[in-house]
Amino acid sequence: MIKNYSIKSVLAVFLTCFMAAPAFAYLDGATGSMILQALIGGTATAMVFGRSYIAKAKTFISGGSRKAKEAGKRK
Repeated sequence: MIKNYSIKSVLAVFLTCFMAAPAFAYLDGATGSMILQALIGGTATAMVFGRSYIAKAKTFISGGSRKAKEAGKRK
């Protein structure tokens, strides 16, 4: 009984989400360029934060700070 009820619920949610009526919305050029700019900015932000977290992870795994190792190489 429970399996049958859950399958019907999932099917109802699926049909509600994917059988929506068309919106007839209009997107002009300015809106499209704003969306594109947001996607490019989000990608650049994710890359910068990703690079900093990868550097922190490498420093943690290597067992010390990068600046201390560079100072030791210079001497």
